[in-house]
Amino acid sequence: MNSDFFFREAAKKSLRGDITHAIDLLKRGLLMTPGHYQCRFNHGVLMFKFGLVKEGLEDFKKLTESHPN
Repeated sequence: MNSDFFFREAAKKSLRGDITHAIDLLKRGLLMTPGHYQCRFNHGVLMFKFGLVKEGLEDFKKLTESHPN
């Protein structure tokens, strides 16, 4: 299992409406690879979806720092 695996599984859970499990899976992927673009982006999106704007902004700030273009 790697970060890509956790990203894919989180996407499946999210589509089924199991958002909290999807967030947990994305966090596991980010623990393995903190700079994983897809895990970081989707984690930010789900944070916004839950109204956790500050946490979502942190994710997007990290993304723009590591991928300025």
